[in-house]
Amino acid sequence: MKRIISPCIIFLSLFLNSCSTDTSISPNSVDQGGISINIDRIHKPANVVSVTAYMIREGFDTLSGSLNLLSDTTADITFNELAAGGWHLKVDAGDEENTIVYAGETDVNILAGITTQVYLTLEPTGAGHGNIYIFVDWGVPSNLNWVDYQYNPILSVEDIPYYTMGVSQAQIMYDENIYKMWFMNLYPDGQGDISYAESNDGFSWQVLLNNPVLSSGEAGSWDDYTVGMGYVFKEDGIYKLYYIGMQEAMTGMRQIGLATSPDGINWTKYPDPVLQGSYNEFFLGVHSVLKIDGIYYMYYDSSPVNSYYDFVINLATSSDGISWNRHFNNPILFADKNWEGISVRYPAVINEENNFKMIYSNGFQNGLGMAYSNDGINWNKEINNPVFDLSKVHNNWTTKISYPCFGKYGNQYRMYYTGTDLNNRWNLAVAVYK
Repeated sequence: MKRIISPCIIFLSLFLNSCSTDTSISPNSVDQGGISINIDRIHKPANVVSVTAYMIREGFDTLSGSLNLLSDTTADITFNELAAGGWHLKVDAGDEENTIVYAGETDVNILAGITTQVYLTLEPTGAGHGNIYIFVDWGVPSNLNWVDYQYNPILSVEDIPYYTMGVSQAQIMYDENIYKMWFMNLYPDGQGDISYAESNDGFSWQVLLNNPVLSSGEAGSWDDYTVGMGYVFKEDGIYKLYYIGMQEAMTGMRQIGLATSPDGINWTKYPDPVLQGSYNEFFLGVHSVLKIDGIYYMYYDSSPVNSYYDFVINLATSSDGISWNRHFNNPILFADKNWEGISVRYPAVINEENNFKMIYSNGFQNGLGMAYSNDGINWNKEINNPVFDLSKVHNNWTTKISYPCFGKYGNQYRMYYTGTDLNNRWNLAVAVYK
């Protein structure tokens, strides 16, 4: 979507649905439709705190709906049972003093069962600055254009100079003028360890010969069966790796540990898990850790004992990165859409000036969705999810999509992910946002 003058944008997406007739709406029997206006809070101008929409038609009552962008948990204004025919749409955007700072209006012709596009620009009224570009559509996806890299996979089993059944769960950092990758090697019976690779461009990778860089612990330790990839970041010159550890095979409890390193290659583990499993969170996986105003935010997924496929996304916070408190309102994201199945997993979260963006995987491992938040706690899912699925994979190289690693590298958003080749081996790939 194009920007018009103002760098801040609100997107309104309207969807038309065919409904049964209802003579209480009009003296005559008519077809009806419904309009749901979805507001993307992430791109709104800073001074806009409320949006009010009006549907106007001669001979009908004027309908209105409002949304407070600061307090309401929803991101929708919905009008149901609209009579088919010509309506006038008016949208006002107000500030904290209820002053209308942006406004716009247009005629809308609702035809039952017909898909229509409407573009509406809100002009400043004098109290604001710049314009809002609003995209209004009925059933047309927004331009969430992730493009699969044509030479995927970027790292495969054949690239590993030691025996492994697959490579998975990459975490990529641009640091010291090179791209650095930590990833998991997969072995028989669910065992694994963590290795390291480097790249000049983030697409062509060189695996170090002295891998792995993190292995399972000594006999009797909480991670003596396997270690799995989690999340890596650098703070005050020290690399911190949150990882998954297991003491048993695939059905054993998964817990979250921490290791630190001066160079990203030689790691020292904390002796005990920093987030322990429980009956309700038996299988844990850590996928993003952010530090915001001195507080660490850990985004992790979990499922209860004996329910390996029923995952939700949770949040824990910490003042030191070692002692963690689970958020009282967990889970912060759960499966409630048909494309998601019964699970949402692997939250990859970035924060750009308190505009939080999350990419996550569905339970079928065939699609990735996106969600937005202005506090990192309360999330709204993208209405056009999934934003990346098997239909966007180049040359059908994979039959699965999972474990996203989402970030902005220079001026380009990239999404590294894990997929399976025709031999059902896990490999690493990348898609870029265009």
